[in-house]
Amino acid sequence: MIKPIALIGFYGSGKTALGRRIASELNIPFSELSIEIEKLCGMRLHDLYDTMGEAVFRKFESLALSSLAASGGVVVTTGGCVMLPYNRRLLSENFFTFYIDLPFEQTTADASYPTIKGLTQNEIRKLYELRRPLYIETADHAPAASVPDDQFQNKIMELALAAV
Repeated sequence: MIKPIALIGFYGSGKTALGRRIASELNIPFSELSIEIEKLCGMRLHDLYDTMGEAVFRKFESLALSSLAASGGVVVTTGGCVMLPYNRRLLSENFFTFYIDLPFEQTTADASYPTIKGLTQNEIRKLYELRRPLYIETADHAPAASVPDDQFQNKIMELALAAV
């Protein structure tokens, strides 16, 4: 079994679409951390975040990420997964972690995501700037933003298969 692959990056960076393609191509399981959080807590992310707050949301996020460490598949993380040192350590120790490094202007981040609901574009940009160094620190690989998706996908598959 290959070490699980984690895709990290800001909201709207294309993690889910790329993760699905990679999992399909490698014929391995695909998981979205946000869906796993919902399964664990028994409620939608928006409801969890609104009723229990970010601290509880992040605890469920860590539990879900920990459970996916043995998946052997592709895991698409939440945009803020790297905010907790525990999550960064989990990613570094248990996954091949790839940062989808898009400039802020190329992301499709909007205030519909639970953790940025109600923020202005300027506030969302500041969050992007805060998280970017954490993505870089956590990632095993961060191909240049100018690399097309298919080249990024091929690079991830090449590195994952070399580790088998």
